[in-house]
Amino acid sequence: MSSEVREKISSMLNNHNYALMTDECRDLSGTQQLSIVIRFVHDQYIDVIDYSNVVKKYFLGFVPLEEFDAATLTLKIVEFINKLNIPLRSCICLCFDVVSYMRDYFSTVLNIHSFFTASCVTNRFFKQAQQQLGLGIYHAHIL
Repeated sequence: MSSEVREKISSMLNNHNYALMTDECRDLSGTQQLSIVIRFVHDQYIDVIDYSNVVKKYFLGFVPLEEFDAATLTLKIVEFINKLNIPLRSCICLCFDVVSYMRDYFSTVLNIHSFFTASCVTNRFFKQAQQQLGLGIYHAHIL
């Protein structure tokens, strides 16, 4: 994917919260990789509520994976997002497709959650959503 396109997507995220979605897949050669997608509302006209204020989904790219331990997956996701200058503190939702895969790698979710809720990266929306749903970090693994 063109770096210009990624830069444009990154600039649209300025002061916007987003959802981070990942999914494991294989390419034709059998190489395992992680696809990374973000979703957010790009409210061009913040004072006007209309059809331009819809959730947009943007594919950011693939990250090749050689290992599938929690630390490696977390590091790869964080490095990829940081490289695009997308603020991690603006992430309000983590979405992982293929539930059975993520159930096996639940510690990855814990590591990512811990990173996003660390002292300087606190996200009140993330915590509010957990409270409203009655979820704690240790209850989220029940899929």
